[in-house]
Amino acid sequence: MIICEGKKCTGCAACMNICPKSCITMEYNERFELVPEIDEQKCIECGACQRICPSNIETDKHTPENCYACYAPEEMSTSSSGGIAAELAKKIVADGGCVFGAIYENGTVHHSLIDSKADLRKLKGSKYVQSYINDCYKRVKEEINRRKVLFVGTPCQVAAVRKVVGEAQNLYCVDLICHGGTSHKYLDDVLTSDKEGILSFRKNGDFAVRLNDRELKHSSEYLLAFMRGMSYRESCYACVYANLERVGDITLGDFWGIKNFPNENEGVSVVLVNTEKGKDMFKAIQADLYFEERQLEEALPDNPQLSRPSTPHKHRQVFLDAVGKVGFVKAVHKSMKKEMFKQRIKKIVYSNKVLRKLYEVIR
Repeated sequence: MIICEGKKCTGCAACMNICPKSCITMEYNERFELVPEIDEQKCIECGACQRICPSNIETDKHTPENCYACYAPEEMSTSSSGGIAAELAKKIVADGGCVFGAIYENGTVHHSLIDSKADLRKLKGSKYVQSYINDCYKRVKEEINRRKVLFVGTPCQVAAVRKVVGEAQNLYCVDLICHGGTSHKYLDDVLTSDKEGILSFRKNGDFAVRLNDRELKHSSEYLLAFMRGMSYRESCYACVYANLERVGDITLGDFWGIKNFPNENEGVSVVLVNTEKGKDMFKAIQADLYFEERQLEEALPDNPQLSRPSTPHKHRQVFLDAVGKVGFVKAVHKSMKKEMFKQRIKKIVYSNKVLRKLYEVIR
């Protein structure tokens, strides 16, 4: 049985969560992408997986009604951007609800249920990797029967939870402006044998893969491949969610390039309010934000994924041919020679105060 066309699969795991016989698991293919694998001995060919797949039947989308530039003074110092997701999560938990979002735990980035104020910190920070969903959507479906649920994820994950759960008064969704999903297998190649602690990809505007504030040896390779469109799954380069039609009640991202705004160099979020629920969500946290309504057009130039999918790196095929044979790190060096050379020079310059100052003056 084929659930959807292979290159269209986003790895959202809606099929796994809906299967009445639990005969679908998410396994890695030859490109190290998570895809569904069916146990044919258990499968009853009911077709539930095909009917639920967002790649077969699109989820309802909404055009943003409002665009805001904002930040949360109490949360931004410990958040990747303006701290808006943290405020939304805090509000839901304070109202007796729960949040499903990506956390780092036991060596993996996976979606998990958070319903205590003390654990909200686990949700903070950007995670530049495709999270493991596991049975998350099933758990959302159970929780909405008794309390409010906030789900935060990439657009394909939000589309999936909406498909599995259906229309539900207690479900609130935030989709993120997403560049693309990188395989957890690639992150595994960068993490050391000691994986316990706090994983971060951004800190005070500085991009680096850190574990417990220690920059990992192959941080540059990982982030360079991510930022330059080398390491995403195939479906990301034709993403049906990379436009202004949004699946979340609210869309969150960085308001890159904003001008004439307080704190513009220290972290500003772009907030797109897409539905009536989104309006209620934003209104509920306004007292804890500094915000201004801005023109949507201001957010587009430096957030290209609001207009189009990411573009694959010109040497992506070289990377794909190599990664299964020599591993992620060597495949990056093989396919991104010039970029890696420039990155080494930049590190040398920035490690020397005199050279760094001279570079910044010249630039």
